[in-house]
Amino acid sequence: MVLPPFLNLFLGLAGLLILARYPRTGRSLIAISLLSIYVMSTGLFAGGVSYLGDQYDPLVRSDAARCEAIVVLGGGVKEYAPEYGGQTSGVSSLIRVRYGARLAKELDLPILVTGGVGYSSDEASPSIGDLMAVSLRDEFQMPPKWVESKSRNTYENGTLSKQILAAEGINNIVLVTQSFHMRRSVEVFSSLGFNVVPAPTDFRGYLYSPLSIRSYIPKIDNFQMSASVISEVLGRIWYGFQRGEIGQWGEIGRCHLQYDPQWVAKNVCQSLA
Repeated sequence: MVLPPFLNLFLGLAGLLILARYPRTGRSLIAISLLSIYVMSTGLFAGGVSYLGDQYDPLVRSDAARCEAIVVLGGGVKEYAPEYGGQTSGVSSLIRVRYGARLAKELDLPILVTGGVGYSSDEASPSIGDLMAVSLRDEFQMPPKWVESKSRNTYENGTLSKQILAAEGINNIVLVTQSFHMRRSVEVFSSLGFNVVPAPTDFRGYLYSPLSIRSYIPKIDNFQMSASVISEVLGRIWYGFQRGEIGQWGEIGRCHLQYDPQWVAKNVCQSLA
């Protein structure tokens, strides 16, 4: 799937390529590219979309009373980490692992970590799940009970975790991931039959202050937050169109795309709310 910032840059490049033949369209695409990068880099925009990401409240410990395991979703790898002897858990993975370890101690529950090598990584590289397991064991003294190391996306996190936990008779889980990623993750895992108690971490909405001159000054952190939330929204739409079985997208089939575009447009708008 094409995501920011590639999507922004692609529009600008397309505008440049057609500028001589279609000057008005070319200039429009270039303007949209530059404007989208600027807007996504402002605190005004990032602050707004960050609240779309924070859909769940922090975990109330009593809500997890019936849970049998904690599932921590992988969030990437830091590929160049010579101080760790090669690769190590990425920033997002560490954020999730840290909270998962804390919950495991407080709730006395076993942990499953899930994450493969990804689409663009070398198959010989250690998986995200394996690296998270090392972090849990060596840095938090909480080795996971299960390591799922083949998944390449959130949907596969769910399906492969289901295979492992179903063999143990486990269906009630605490699900740990970053706040902006939680909505799609809950939809995926719930659609697979899990009873999910969300345990989001890394909330972002509070970072953005009331409107001021700084709200209009571009910053890379703002762009990253905007891109993360937009990627999640596009991911939910993509899952619905491709699989027809995730959350509110369960009713979507290819027939809707062909025969009822208004129905699709309405549900796309609902996903942004």
